[in-house]
Amino acid sequence: MLKVDSAPPGAHIFIGTRSSYQPGQYLGTTPCNASVPAEAGGKIWGEITFWAVPPTNTPGLHAQSTTFGNYVTRSTLPPALFFDLTAPPR
Repeated sequence: MLKVDSAPPGAHIFIGTRSSYQPGQYLGTTPCNASVPAEAGGKIWGEITFWAVPPTNTPGLHAQSTTFGNYVTRSTLPPALFFDLTAPPR
């Protein structure tokens, strides 16, 4: 399980691949504990992208995403993710 939170709370969390350029599977609404396809210790092969999407029609908030992993080596996910929805996208 991966703890996911956001400021403000209430973001919809999705997981997918960066190559899809759009959210995939819905994981929950922050704060939440998300079930992520990873091996023991958070080990993953390939890339996983997490999206935090603010509630609809919420002014001043921006969707955020972050990608972990690569296709060359096995990577480790962090124990928790935090998304600041007030920050402009990078």
